Amino acid sequence: MGTPDLRLRELSFALLVIVVSSYAWMFSRVSVPNERTRAYLTVALVDHGTLAVDEPLRRFGSVYDLAQFEGRYFTDKAPGSSLLAVPIYALVRLATQPGDWSIVELCNLFRTWVILPFGFAGFLLLRSLLRTLGVSPGAIRVSSLAFSLGTPMLHYSNAFYGHVPVAVLVLGALRCLAIAGVIGPRDVAAHGGSDPAGLAPSVATRSKRFAALAGAGACAGLAGLIEYQAIVLGAVLTIPILLSGRRRILPNLALYALGAVPFAVALLVYNARAFGSPFALSYQHLVGQSLQDLHGFGLAGTTRPSLDVLRLMLTSVHRGLVTTAPFLAFGLAALPLVFRRLGAALWSAALLGSVYFVLIVSSSSVWYGGWSFGLRLLIPVFGLLALGAAVGFDAVARFAGAQTTVRAAAVFSVLYHQLVNVTFPELPPEFEHPLPDSVLPMLKAGLVAPNIGCKLIGLAPTSLMPLGLALVVVVACIAWPDAKDLLPARTVKTHWRVLHAAVPVLVACLALLILVRAAPSRPEREQARWVKMAQGWHDGETSCREVTPPHQ
Repeated sequence: MGTPDLRLRELSFALLVIVVSSYAWMFSRVSVPNERTRAYLTVALVDHGTLAVDEPLRRFGSVYDLAQFEGRYFTDKAPGSSLLAVPIYALVRLATQPGDWSIVELCNLFRTWVILPFGFAGFLLLRSLLRTLGVSPGAIRVSSLAFSLGTPMLHYSNAFYGHVPVAVLVLGALRCLAIAGVIGPRDVAAHGGSDPAGLAPSVATRSKRFAALAGAGACAGLAGLIEYQAIVLGAVLTIPILLSGRRRILPNLALYALGAVPFAVALLVYNARAFGSPFALSYQHLVGQSLQDLHGFGLAGTTRPSLDVLRLMLTSVHRGLVTTAPFLAFGLAALPLVFRRLGAALWSAALLGSVYFVLIVSSSSVWYGGWSFGLRLLIPVFGLLALGAAVGFDAVARFAGAQTTVRAAAVFSVLYHQLVNVTFPELPPEFEHPLPDSVLPMLKAGLVAPNIGCKLIGLAPTSLMPLGLALVVVVACIAWPDAKDLLPARTVKTHWRVLHAAVPVLVACLALLILVRAAPSRPEREQARWVKMAQGWHDGETSCREVTPPHQ
């Protein structure tokens, strides 16, 4: 269970992440097809006992993301997210009628009670896994906060998509493998770490190991039920089992498969009942030529990787990993170099899983993710990249200024994503410079996304003040160096620690200023059109307190 100090620290960080990650959300009047089509399947299952979404379409209106088979309509997404929402909707339906719920209210219900808990669980799982691996407290703090609050995990933990659950289930599978002793702190002692969680491979009892291996398989199976691309990722996660020792391979694989089979069967049954064959996917039956052009070729719209797309995935201002989440870019660069610190089993799975998803996204016709910010399609392996970043953070400790640079990258990631999230988190693809294109024009017009504060004082920039205070704490936690990270020993004094903490914050703010100044300004007419559209969303917001304007 850990010491009282450890439990108190974990509780404090948990409360901080809950507040910041749940503080702001999407405007009610913005229709997101990706969310609506998933919600339609949930409603169809609970209210109509069918997989077809014809009735929800009649009730809530048409939606872009659809598949069609034998005259009936279905969601074009894998069914896992919709199935996860079934118990929540069934529970609230015990005391309500179908007509009591609008599609906006349903999406908010599923965002809050299905996806947000997953996002929070991801923060806890990453910290737990890193402690098991003997990573330093500073690396755990920086990596976990940047992972949850400085990447697309921030917004998509508040959106009814499938990416965040898959990312969290990958971490869950690795945590189970650690409990089973398949992966563990093999090189902890050599690098000055410890095993505070007490989960070295020899500790797990037989029953605990069996349950953990089945749990890892269940996490992988559920991930594949939520996102088709995660099926291969689940297979990649068997690499640690294949390296676990000749005598244990078959029994361990059998236990892993035992956990995954129910979810694989569920997907096969769903495909058979919806599309006539266990191996027929929704992307083979897309509605409309535009959807066919995007997804109706290759493997769900993927063909072969593109070098141009790989370059944009790294460097484009509104989608690039280096420019929107440089801390994860550091993790991607560090992963190939941390073999000894992770051990062969975990290193192989993390590296191959990350490379697989990078190649899949780079070969997709919609690699940019439509209306979004950052690489949302890469979210499923963000936990693996954060793992590489945390271990890499410790690995560069012997180089002067290296950890300060990594802290600056983490602070920049958090500030950039927060600025976008509190204005409009799902930007159009043509908004290539988010700060001058959207964030600053909206803030100048006094427009912000709905948030917790607006329920008390109305929708205005002042409603963000509590979030601002919480972010000061987050940035301080990331930037503040641990005593052992400072060289020479005299820098342990408080004023030197303050100076060391100020440097990454100043560097991050300077980088944001460069993004604003270096970007070409959009024509005033286009900015005015965007602000007018945002003003309409702002004026029509239904989730905030209405404040009566003062008498003139």
